[in-house]
Amino acid sequence: METITFVEVENYQIIASINTASPDPEETNTKVDAVIAKNPDILLRKTREELLTENMVFARLGQGQKNVDDDEGKKLEGIFDKLDQNEKLLLSGEVIADLRNTEYWIKQSGVWSKQKIERLGEALLPKAVLPEKLSQIQQSEIAEQTEAARLADLTPDQKTEEKEAALTAAKQEVRRLKEEAEIADEPFDAKAEYQLRKTKKKKKICVISGLPDYNNGQTSVCTRH
Repeated sequence: METITFVEVENYQIIASINTASPDPEETNTKVDAVIAKNPDILLRKTREELLTENMVFARLGQGQKNVDDDEGKKLEGIFDKLDQNEKLLLSGEVIADLRNTEYWIKQSGVWSKQKIERLGEALLPKAVLPEKLSQIQQSEIAEQTEAARLADLTPDQKTEEKEAALTAAKQEVRRLKEEAEIADEPFDAKAEYQLRKTKKKKKICVISGLPDYNNGQTSVCTRH
């Protein structure tokens, strides 16, 4: 006989442990005494030890416990021992996923959103991506989306500061490259380089300015409708 201890979570009966059922010595002895009293001659055929084994009374079960026969117990124990950290075994013998508190990213209608599994038995959606599984492209998309959302929440004054900071950063980058070129006595077109880097920051400037951004086949520019 095997004793199964289980807990109830979200209407699921989840097995917590499986152990050999414990006998109740006092109850077992009381039962054997009654058998002998009813039929004293039985001791001519069997020893008391044999009678104790045949008439074993198991300890009373507590809340969240259930006794099953050896075959059922061994079957469940075999499944229980092979569970991974994200699985639970039910009293019915069914294995369900336990991904509670697992965070993931999913892209729907072109927009990335971070979500978390809250319920037992809930599986990852087909297009869900765990944070550690995100590709570099996906990480870039999420970063751009997050930055765009941040910029969209800025006040007009904050947007002006962000735009000026983006252009200042482009100038500083060009200034550094120009100094390196002069030291190396290499040709360097500062204006062309500045325009190039300004174009690279154009998308951010477009978002800050509240203007749509499109690609004309060469560079990304802002347009006003």
